[in-house]
Amino acid sequence: RIKNIRTRLDATLLTRAANATSKVKDAVQRRQKELSRSLVPVVKSKMQPGYECGFEEAGPGSDRRRVTIVEDHIKNESKSMFDEAIQPVMQSMLPLRKEISNIVKYICIEKSMDEL
Repeated sequence: RIKNIRTRLDATLLTRAANATSKVKDAVQRRQKELSRSLVPVVKSKMQPGYECGFEEAGPGSDRRRVTIVEDHIKNESKSMFDEAIQPVMQSMLPLRKEISNIVKYICIEKSMDEL
C-alpha cells in the first residue's frame, strides 16, 4: 500500500515538475522578448550620431570613409551603449527570479501538498 502511494506521489511530482518547467520556460521566453525589444531603442539612439556623421561624407572614397566613421563610432560607444542597453535587463532579473520561484513553489510544492 505504501509503495502504491509512493508511486502515485512520484508520478504526481514528476508531472508537477514538468508543468513547472513548461511555465518557467514560457515566462522566461516572454520576458526575453520584452527585453530584446528594449535594447533596440537604446542602441538606435547611441548609433544615430555615428550614422549621421558618416552619411555627411560625399565624393570619391566616401563609402570607405563612411564605414570607417561608423566603425570608429562603434568602437568609441560600444561600452557605454552596452552598459546603457543592459540596465533594463539587469533590473528585470530579480523580478524574473521571483516569478520563477513563485511558479515552482506553487506548482511543485503547494499543489502537491494539497494532494496529500
